[in-house]
Amino acid sequence: MNDTLFHEGAPQAKSKAPSLMEQIEGVFTAPRALFDKLNAVPSWVPALILTVVIGLAVTIVWGLKVDVDAMLRPILEANPKIPADQLDNIIQMQSKFILPFGILGVLFGIPIVSLIAGLINWALGRGFKEEGAAVPTFLQGLSAAVVPMLIRIPDSLIIFAMCLLKPVGGHKPDQVAPTSLGYYLHVASPKLQALFYQINPFIIANFVLGYLAMRHIVKAKPLGAAISVGIWILLILVGVAFAK
Repeated sequence: MNDTLFHEGAPQAKSKAPSLMEQIEGVFTAPRALFDKLNAVPSWVPALILTVVIGLAVTIVWGLKVDVDAMLRPILEANPKIPADQLDNIIQMQSKFILPFGILGVLFGIPIVSLIAGLINWALGRGFKEEGAAVPTFLQGLSAAVVPMLIRIPDSLIIFAMCLLKPVGGHKPDQVAPTSLGYYLHVASPKLQALFYQINPFIIANFVLGYLAMRHIVKAKPLGAAISVGIWILLILVGVAFAK
């Protein structure tokens, strides 16, 4: 006799979201399987907390060691609107706020950006839904925005170690790790140099995982997934365009 007769109407066991360790392992070893699980049971809070904690560690160790004068003076000197006799005062004032503002930027910036990314993913998922797929939820969009960022943990830890063990000088956090092209190539153009710092295998991997997350967590069509990734690539290029 079919056993299902005796189990008809019995409550189904609720699927459990992948743990943080499973998510970290999954983004490196089996992202598609991980994202399929997150489609069924979205999860983003543990990954976001870890991202913020690591971001705080990097910001604090960098902020305590950076030479603010060496970082800001060339930029300020290139601005003809700033009087030369005001440079020292501006740099002295900036040096007092760079660490607290950096901490606030991590505490509020990362969650706000993640929220915006989640909204974008959710909207694109609804507009470019795969045939036969369920309408995506906001939690799926948020998971697709946050979990792929875990691929950048090694890069962040390398930056932390470099800031902790070596002189920082006037370099920004993304300029001290040997994981970007900009660490090895130095050119006169600040915009081209800024672009080189963004050519980083972990950043590229984040974009690839973001695309896969849109396809398998949100169940968006390829065009919707590509638009999601393209938005963040465009924002990076805008930042490069304003580099000084």
